[in-house]
Amino acid sequence: MARTLLVVGWSLGGCGADNSGPGRGDAGTDAQSSDTAMSMTDAADGATTGDASSVSDASSVSDASSVSDASSVSDASSVSDASSVSDASSVSDASDGGDARAGLVSCAKPVVLTSTVGQFCTDMTVDDQFVYWYEPNVMGEAILARVAKVPVDGSGPAVDLFKDHCGGAGGAFAADAHNIYIACIQPVDATHRVEIMRVPKDGTAPSPLWIRDYSNPVTSNCSVTALGVDHINSKVYFGCSGSEFFFSIPGAGGAETMLLAGPPYSPLIDGYSTITAFGAKVYWIGSNGGLASLLSLPAAGGDPALIANDDSLYGGQLPVDDLVISDGFFYWRNIAPPAPRAIWRLPLAGGKPAMVATIPPHGSAGGQMEIFGKNIYFAEYDGSPAQNLILESYPLPNAADAVDGGAGATTIIATIPRPSGFAFTTRNHVLANSTRLFISDPGIFNDGHIYRCE
Repeated sequence: MARTLLVVGWSLGGCGADNSGPGRGDAGTDAQSSDTAMSMTDAADGATTGDASSVSDASSVSDASSVSDASSVSDASSVSDASSVSDASSVSDASDGGDARAGLVSCAKPVVLTSTVGQFCTDMTVDDQFVYWYEPNVMGEAILARVAKVPVDGSGPAVDLFKDHCGGAGGAFAADAHNIYIACIQPVDATHRVEIMRVPKDGTAPSPLWIRDYSNPVTSNCSVTALGVDHINSKVYFGCSGSEFFFSIPGAGGAETMLLAGPPYSPLIDGYSTITAFGAKVYWIGSNGGLASLLSLPAAGGDPALIANDDSLYGGQLPVDDLVISDGFFYWRNIAPPAPRAIWRLPLAGGKPAMVATIPPHGSAGGQMEIFGKNIYFAEYDGSPAQNLILESYPLPNAADAVDGGAGATTIIATIPRPSGFAFTTRNHVLANSTRLFISDPGIFNDGHIYRCE
């Protein structure tokens, strides 16, 4: 489910994502392709569901009465280290592991899948075989980018799919069923350079998807700052800073198609961050007349529409990591003043945002939020001296529910003690495949973790 809106300073990121897309999502294998939700963070899965009217309503999912309370969460002794991860044969199935579709997912015994996640991990996505993540910059290796994967069942170590110099590209990321796409600057010759790299999930060799031509006046100033995927039409969307143009390109490669020109919309639209295709539209967060804004564009091109901006929301900052689409609404989490710490929602067509739930004061952390089954999930640190990682949840309201003002507060459903001396970042992702939740906890010294909830 994706990835995801994401970016800080309008550059993408995610494993904490200062950027997402999510990124999330493989069509057909991603939990959200059969559920109701998708994240704009991985910018990937909405198109598999179609427009909001085709999304099954929330009443078909079991209600929150099956939610177990936080007292069942085990202490640190239950957290397995990487060496103790069992092989595929021992992974419990949905009937005994807490399938999220039947109620609140269990994370009483989180399993460490890898302890190799770096500080600058900006995005993560997951399918039923692997968790994938992206680090635009690897700690200690200047301008070296990394895409890696680890088996969801713990049957093997993390493997790098891509590790190469990318010229300090901003961290744009998107994923589909077969490939991961990243912004990656690599010179080709005096007038051309790679801007988007395609990284196959199966481990075959990465290859350029789009090469910028400096002799073309339309693309000469295009520095890619955001990526998104349309699964149905097998297209990759990208936005440029500097020129404010918006393009699509076939996922298999080929010529770019300009969907939106900078003039006459510049400086009305003067930047792009996380992009996602959903139904017949493409959504992104960018800048509109100097305000952070949520905008849309017909997937075939046309005039952009302003859905909301900072002023029309609540005078605070638009979400940059965890905008999720579910059942006709955008959902996001706000943790930055002046807006209250809360989960909000807004109709896809725009309007007034409504507070779904308040978030008690803990240690703040950005990153992707997940809607899985009948519940909303996100992670942050607890604010204690130990700075433990916590997983929080709140029941997903029905589309017709009146939620303005918030019905209650989010609940801590799992506490994962961090190793003594672990230097963590303040960005954590929560993502789901068809049966499990996964949590990222990047480490400053390339020793961060990805957990599978059990």
